[in-house]
Amino acid sequence: MLEPVLAEAGDRFHLIGHSYGGAVALKAALADPGRLRSLVVYEPVLFSVLLAEDATQPAAREIVAVRDDTVAAMQGGNARASGARFLDYWMGAGTWAGMPEPRREAVATAMGSVAAEWHAAFTEPTPLAAFGVLDVPTLCLTGSDSPGASRGVTRLLTKVLPRVTEVEITGVGHMGPVTHPERINALIERHLETN
Repeated sequence: MLEPVLAEAGDRFHLIGHSYGGAVALKAALADPGRLRSLVVYEPVLFSVLLAEDATQPAAREIVAVRDDTVAAMQGGNARASGARFLDYWMGAGTWAGMPEPRREAVATAMGSVAAEWHAAFTEPTPLAAFGVLDVPTLCLTGSDSPGASRGVTRLLTKVLPRVTEVEITGVGHMGPVTHPERINALIERHLETN
């Protein structure tokens, strides 16, 4: 599935990803590490590595509860409840209630893919140590106000990535690339200019 995209990327390429896209970027990097120039990830959601470390830790229990609640709501036919739980977890309590109705409807519709994404994030079989082969300049970004689960995954990755720089952005949460694009993009641009 990634091969056509990587084939179009040229001889060497940078990979950048946020959240689920960060998890995909990490897997793509492993698929062709020799062509990778650098990597930037903002809180990739590879929850499988968090559970492998300790499934009883608070961050792991927290994200399992969010997964179970959103999936149960979808299975019960309540996409709006699923969307509310999802958004309020990732963006802060009250986010759903504060959104205009058309946006809530769009989020509820998009929740149809949530079960598959949770499944991928929780069952990814690649062990944490495998990412140690990514010997390229890597920028791991995290927000100071992000949930423990996504911060925990980033913490684990920074232990195994050989050439990693971790930057915590103060006052920013998991959706930092959306809510604070100027701050996040400046960090990414600086990384790309020097690598």
